[in-house]
Amino acid sequence: MCLYRSFIALVFMAGVVQCQSQPNPEFRQYTCIEHEDADVTECRLTFMTTDDEPITITDSGCFMEKEPKKQELRNFCPLQCTNSDFAYVIGRRPLENSACREDETFNIVRRRNDWFLWRSGDCLSEEIQFDVGCINSASLETDVVVGDSLDKPEAASPIV
Repeated sequence: MCLYRSFIALVFMAGVVQCQSQPNPEFRQYTCIEHEDADVTECRLTFMTTDDEPITITDSGCFMEKEPKKQELRNFCPLQCTNSDFAYVIGRRPLENSACREDETFNIVRRRNDWFLWRSGDCLSEEIQFDVGCINSASLETDVVVGDSLDKPEAASPIV
Protein backbone atom coordinates (compact mmCIF):
# COMPACT_ATOMS: atom_id res chain seq x y z
CA MET A 1 0.00 0.00 0.00
CA CYS A 2 2.86 2.35 0.87
CA LEU A 3 4.50 1.78 -2.52
CA TYR A 4 1.18 2.44 -4.23
CA ARG A 5 0.83 5.80 -2.42
CA SER A 6 4.44 6.68 -3.28
CA PHE A 7 3.77 5.89 -6.92
CA ILE A 8 0.59 8.03 -6.95
CA ALA A 9 2.47 10.89 -5.24
CA LEU A 10 5.28 10.62 -7.80
CA VAL A 11 2.84 10.72 -10.71
CA PHE A 12 1.02 13.69 -9.16
CA MET A 13 4.27 15.62 -8.56
CA ALA A 14 5.45 14.89 -12.12
CA GLY A 15 2.18 16.33 -13.40
CA VAL A 16 2.58 19.44 -11.25
CA VAL A 17 6.16 19.98 -12.45
CA GLN A 18 5.10 19.48 -16.05
CA CYS A 19 2.18 21.92 -15.72
CA GLN A 20 4.41 24.56 -14.17
CA SER A 21 6.88 24.29 -17.05
CA GLN A 22 4.29 24.60 -19.81
CA PRO A 23 5.00 27.46 -22.24
CA ASN A 24 3.00 30.59 -21.62
CA PRO A 25 1.90 31.61 -25.10
CA GLU A 26 0.56 35.05 -25.85
CA PHE A 27 -2.47 35.22 -28.10
CA ARG A 28 -3.48 37.89 -30.59
CA GLN A 29 -6.18 38.40 -33.19
CA TYR A 30 -5.82 40.33 -36.41
CA THR A 31 -9.24 41.33 -37.69
CA CYS A 32 -9.32 42.71 -41.23
CA ILE A 33 -12.40 44.71 -42.24
CA GLU A 34 -13.39 46.10 -45.63
CA HIS A 35 -13.70 49.87 -46.04
CA GLU A 36 -15.45 51.62 -48.95
CA ASP A 37 -12.56 53.50 -50.56
CA ALA A 38 -9.74 51.05 -49.84
CA ASP A 39 -8.42 48.25 -52.04
CA VAL A 40 -6.89 46.54 -49.01
CA THR A 41 -8.90 45.61 -45.93
CA GLU A 42 -7.85 47.50 -42.81
CA CYS A 43 -6.60 45.31 -39.99
CA ARG A 44 -6.61 45.89 -36.26
CA LEU A 45 -4.61 43.98 -33.67
CA THR A 46 -6.25 42.72 -30.47
CA PHE A 47 -4.23 41.36 -27.55
CA MET A 48 -6.07 38.54 -25.81
CA THR A 49 -5.39 39.00 -22.09
CA THR A 50 -5.73 36.61 -19.17
CA ASP A 51 -8.42 38.73 -17.53
CA ASP A 52 -10.75 38.48 -20.56
CA GLU A 53 -10.38 42.21 -21.27
CA PRO A 54 -8.92 42.35 -24.79
CA ILE A 55 -6.79 45.36 -25.76
CA THR A 56 -7.20 46.57 -29.36
CA ILE A 57 -4.81 48.68 -31.43
CA THR A 58 -6.54 50.39 -34.36
CA ASP A 59 -3.37 51.89 -35.89
CA SER A 60 -1.59 48.56 -36.13
CA GLY A 61 1.46 49.66 -38.14
CA CYS A 62 0.68 47.59 -41.24
CA PHE A 63 2.56 48.46 -44.44
CA MET A 64 2.72 47.35 -48.08
CA GLU A 65 5.86 45.94 -49.68
CA LYS A 66 6.68 44.29 -53.00
CA GLU A 67 7.92 40.70 -52.68
CA PRO A 68 10.83 40.46 -55.15
CA LYS A 69 10.69 36.73 -56.01
CA LYS A 70 6.97 36.56 -56.81
CA GLN A 71 6.66 40.21 -57.89
CA GLU A 72 3.55 40.69 -55.77
CA LEU A 73 2.43 43.23 -53.21
CA ARG A 74 2.25 42.03 -49.64
CA ASN A 75 0.65 43.68 -46.63
CA PHE A 76 2.76 43.20 -43.47
CA CYS A 77 1.22 43.68 -40.02
CA PRO A 78 3.38 43.48 -36.85
CA LEU A 79 2.28 40.96 -34.23
CA GLN A 80 4.01 42.73 -31.31
CA CYS A 81 5.70 39.43 -30.34
CA THR A 82 9.18 40.90 -29.82
CA ASN A 83 10.24 38.47 -27.06
CA SER A 84 8.94 35.38 -28.86
CA ASP A 85 10.99 32.79 -30.69
CA PHE A 86 7.97 31.31 -32.48
CA ALA A 87 4.78 32.76 -33.90
CA TYR A 88 2.08 30.78 -35.66
CA VAL A 89 -1.45 31.03 -37.03
CA ILE A 90 -3.79 29.04 -34.80
CA GLY A 91 -6.81 29.52 -37.03
CA ARG A 92 -8.79 31.90 -39.19
CA ARG A 93 -12.41 32.91 -39.54
CA PRO A 94 -14.14 32.17 -41.80
CA LEU A 95 -12.25 28.92 -42.24
CA GLU A 96 -13.77 28.19 -45.65
CA ASN A 97 -12.31 31.41 -47.12
CA SER A 98 -10.68 30.27 -50.38
CA ALA A 99 -8.88 33.59 -51.00
CA CYS A 100 -6.71 33.27 -47.88
CA ARG A 101 -4.53 30.15 -48.13
CA GLU A 102 -1.63 29.61 -45.73
CA ASP A 103 1.83 29.78 -47.38
CA GLU A 104 0.24 31.08 -50.60
CA THR A 105 -1.63 34.27 -49.73
CA PHE A 106 -0.84 34.65 -46.01
CA ASN A 107 1.72 33.52 -43.46
CA ILE A 108 3.89 34.70 -40.59
CA VAL A 109 7.50 35.78 -40.99
CA ARG A 110 10.14 37.11 -38.62
CA ARG A 111 11.74 40.45 -39.43
CA ARG A 112 14.41 41.89 -37.16
CA ASN A 113 12.88 42.01 -33.66
CA ASP A 114 9.25 41.15 -34.42
CA TRP A 115 6.96 38.74 -36.20
CA PHE A 116 4.64 39.89 -39.00
CA LEU A 117 1.46 38.49 -40.52
CA TRP A 118 1.60 39.04 -44.28
CA ARG A 119 -1.21 38.83 -46.81
CA SER A 120 -1.14 39.01 -50.60
CA GLY A 121 -3.26 38.45 -53.70
CA ASP A 122 -7.00 38.07 -53.18
CA CYS A 123 -6.51 37.75 -49.41
CA LEU A 124 -5.69 41.49 -49.28
CA SER A 125 -9.30 42.45 -49.85
CA GLU A 126 -10.95 39.77 -47.69
CA GLU A 127 -12.74 40.35 -44.40
CA ILE A 128 -11.07 37.79 -42.19
CA GLN A 129 -9.80 37.21 -38.65
CA PHE A 130 -6.51 35.48 -37.85
CA ASP A 131 -5.87 33.95 -34.41
CA VAL A 132 -2.14 34.03 -33.67
CA GLY A 133 0.07 32.61 -30.93
CA CYS A 134 3.54 33.76 -29.83
CA ILE A 135 5.82 31.49 -27.77
CA ASN A 136 9.22 31.92 -26.13
CA SER A 137 11.41 28.84 -26.73
CA ALA A 138 12.96 28.94 -23.22
CA SER A 139 9.71 27.62 -21.78
CA LEU A 140 9.51 24.95 -24.51
CA GLU A 141 13.02 23.66 -23.72
CA THR A 142 12.10 23.27 -20.04
CA ASP A 143 8.98 21.31 -20.98
CA VAL A 144 10.89 19.01 -23.35
CA VAL A 145 13.49 18.16 -20.69
CA VAL A 146 10.83 17.38 -18.10
CA GLY A 147 8.81 15.41 -20.66
CA ASP A 148 11.84 13.38 -21.79
CA SER A 149 12.84 12.44 -18.25
CA LEU A 150 9.29 11.36 -17.41
CA ASP A 151 8.77 9.38 -20.58
CA LYS A 152 11.96 7.30 -20.44
CA PRO A 153 11.42 3.79 -19.06
CA GLU A 154 14.77 4.03 -17.18
CA ALA A 155 13.49 7.03 -15.19
CA ALA A 156 10.55 5.12 -13.72
CA SER A 157 11.12 3.13 -10.55
CA PRO A 158 9.96 -0.48 -10.66
CA ILE A 159 7.05 -1.32 -8.38
CA VAL A 160 8.03 -4.14 -6.07
